[in-house]
Amino acid sequence: MGMTRQSPDKLIEGSSSYNLHAFPPILPPGDPRWACCRFAGGNSTANQRGYGATWLIEGGRLFLKSFGGAVETADPDRRRIQIGIRDVHETDMPVPATWISNDLHCASEDHLGDFFEFKPKYFRSFRIERGLVVADVVLENTQRIVDFAFRYEMIETASVALGEGTTRGRRVGSAPIGGLLQALQADGGAPFRRADLLWHASAADLPDLIAALPLCRERSTARWIAYALGRIGPEAETAIPALLEMLGRSDDQDVLKASAYALAGIGIPAAPALASVVGILEERSSPEAIDQVFLMLERLESLGSGAVGPLVDALLTARERKTRFKISYALGKIGLDAVAPLLAALADARDDDQRKGVACALKAIGSDAAVAIAPLLRELDAAPDGDLRQCLAEAVQTIGIGSATSLGTLRDTFHGTRDERTLQMLAKAMASLGSNAIGPLLEELAVSSSGAARLAIVRALGGIGASAVDAVEPLIAMAHACSDGPLLVGIAETLVKIGAPAVPTASIQIAALRVAGLGYEANAILDRMVPGVVPPDPAVRDLAAMILDRTDSRRTRRIAELLGAIGEPAVEPLLALLPKAQSQETRALITWVLGRIGVSAPDTIDLVLATLKEARSDDVRLRIIDDLRKLGAPSATHVDTLVDVFDQATFAPVLWRLGLVLASIGAPSVNPLVERLKTATEVSRIRAIANAIGEIGPGASDVAPVVRDVLATKQDPEQRHALEMALYSISKPV
Repeated sequence: MGMTRQSPDKLIEGSSSYNLHAFPPILPPGDPRWACCRFAGGNSTANQRGYGATWLIEGGRLFLKSFGGAVETADPDRRRIQIGIRDVHETDMPVPATWISNDLHCASEDHLGDFFEFKPKYFRSFRIERGLVVADVVLENTQRIVDFAFRYEMIETASVALGEGTTRGRRVGSAPIGGLLQALQADGGAPFRRADLLWHASAADLPDLIAALPLCRERSTARWIAYALGRIGPEAETAIPALLEMLGRSDDQDVLKASAYALAGIGIPAAPALASVVGILEERSSPEAIDQVFLMLERLESLGSGAVGPLVDALLTARERKTRFKISYALGKIGLDAVAPLLAALADARDDDQRKGVACALKAIGSDAAVAIAPLLRELDAAPDGDLRQCLAEAVQTIGIGSATSLGTLRDTFHGTRDERTLQMLAKAMASLGSNAIGPLLEELAVSSSGAARLAIVRALGGIGASAVDAVEPLIAMAHACSDGPLLVGIAETLVKIGAPAVPTASIQIAALRVAGLGYEANAILDRMVPGVVPPDPAVRDLAAMILDRTDSRRTRRIAELLGAIGEPAVEPLLALLPKAQSQETRALITWVLGRIGVSAPDTIDLVLATLKEARSDDVRLRIIDDLRKLGAPSATHVDTLVDVFDQATFAPVLWRLGLVLASIGAPSVNPLVERLKTATEVSRIRAIANAIGEIGPGASDVAPVVRDVLATKQDPEQRHALEMALYSISKPV
């Protein structure tokens, strides 16, 4: 039995070793060094993560002892390289895992029975708080469960045991590291030794860390100090001025990232510095360093409304679109409490970037920011056509207007806008008024000469839904006179959303389908078309003609299904198309539709048989034969064609079903079938002929002697059984 799941990590305690299926992270959340750990997955399910780690519990503390894995590179000569703890953590010594606060459940390496049954003798659980082991418990595997089933069957038992004091609880305090300041200030020496010391640094070492930070001569040392401050967290509040000073003077991107990470790790105490951090990083650093701002925003979430001030200040500072979006999202989660400060910021905004930031935040808040509509409309009225107008329009559209008095500004702005997305936002903003916006939107639709503007209005009407029923007739009239492809597609979509009458909607959908091309829009139209609706004859003919134009099998099959559901009105257009079809597949598809409708006209059967004769593969033949049987029985004039196809076919289902079609003709098929029975050698062909003769019954009694002669020469049980059944059927008394 091979490994079918991820190999576990290892956890060592004293002389004991355990399998650890929890897979703790090898770095703190947000640590910039995660960028080095984009592991390439292994070649088996046992190495899905691409790396494995070994953990150590010693002296009541959890350590990352080692890890190893492969990462992908851009070097064509070395697609993958192996990395380990020295490459990432920059030390060879075990690293205190102070970022881990969780219950770790392990399985013993000793097993009950065979190793590959994965049933450990016992389980061991450790409760970890910031890297300290505060409780542990041993649970015998009395239920003989497999190791990974622990989380489902025994985890509650372990959690209760860890929390009830039945375990050996212990806590470990942290003392200052002796000589740390001197080691950090020393020139040269062993740099990896300093990295190791700083992994062990704690809140007790803050005075030395803060004192060393401005004096660091080596960039790596400054970076390691910042990492340590970030891991210490809120207790490192006193380091904020030193970190801001280093942000302002360093030109090293790694140091900038580490400093931003440290401030993010400190979290809430660093909130007042958020705007300064955003300004410095946007001006001087790489996008990877700016990502640390986003970690800082996550840490501020617990402040709730208390974070509004720092967030608004940071929003006004931000110039990058991505940064503004993240800060706006944070303000949106706070909601109503952020509206008044944002409106004050909007009134005092000094440039368009600040106005865009505030608009983005109000949009994130949504309908709770209804009081912002009037100020936003004033800004919208003054904004030129461009990014600012688009941001403001999006905010108004998302919040929604509550009064018809707001329509005036929106309509005036709409007249002066050329950007397509802004037009869409403005139209949707008008439509947010609901049914009261239908009249004004139709007025705009009637006077607009821009295709983009008309399409925006049409889609906005669709957003109103069933309440926009008064727009149906104008939209249908516009569609009939429309030569604008995208607009026609938009009208078709909107009529469906409103719930317009089925027949005119189907006609317009078909017209839209003709201009929609082969992309997503065509699929969307086909998916929304209602089977069974019968549009006028010209529309049916247009839909039928698309079978010849479309090469995508999914679309053509859907069109065929719709034509089949239309029924009799689709027959004549399809019959007219059948001679024009160039490919076997297209002819087979038309035949399939006719068969689904149930057409039995002799001319149709002639066309289908001509298609069958031209078919060069058994899968195409099989589809045509199935559809042919739905059309009714061919006549004696078709026997020669059918036996020719029978001679060409080799696939048993094709032979069998062709035999049934020949049997449906009756006596004219007997002699051709018997002639082939005399020379046939394949089991499937003999069985098909015998079955067909048997289906004809007493009408084939004259050939009974021939069938007996053939039976006498056969030894194969299947052939003999088929021939015996044929003799039985044709010998029955009438």
